Amino acid sequence: MKFTFRKTIPVPRETVFAFFKNPRCLRFLHEREPHIRVLRHGGSVIPGCETWAEVIAFKILPVILGFRHDLYDPPVRFGENIIHGPFTKFVHIHEFLPARGGTEIVDHLEICLPFHYGGEIAVRWLIARTVNASFALRHRALDVLASNGVLASCAKENLDYDRRELSSVSARSPGRD
Repeated sequence: MKFTFRKTIPVPRETVFAFFKNPRCLRFLHEREPHIRVLRHGGSVIPGCETWAEVIAFKILPVILGFRHDLYDPPVRFGENIIHGPFTKFVHIHEFLPARGGTEIVDHLEICLPFHYGGEIAVRWLIARTVNASFALRHRALDVLASNGVLASCAKENLDYDRRELSSVSARSPGRD
């Protein structure tokens, strides 16, 4: 089943991308969702990095999901595919489009469960409700994070880290005067 969610916020695209590119910022997006917990992450969304989360399904069943990032085109998009969990397919592409006065965030998801877990029927009747509710909460969180400055502050920390990394790599490059 395919899902598309759209949200426009009054923050420049580069800032929004910088916020999203560090998985540690996920905690801000999911503060109102105690059933979602990031277990570990690779510190980035560049290809090869992984993000692992625990989701409590049906208020009692812990499900561990592992994702490997495999698409990175800053500041336009990044994406990940599931590598661990009950789904046969779980693809999530995050797009960041220029919009009047800010950025439109577009999330594309494609989710499939195997037949023995209910297949397309279970996705349509059980998973879709949870995914829709989660993105509604995520969009409300983005409004708050954009207005209270947390999104910009977290993005700035990520950009400052990137600059430090680039300057240390440049300083170590051979042939540099």
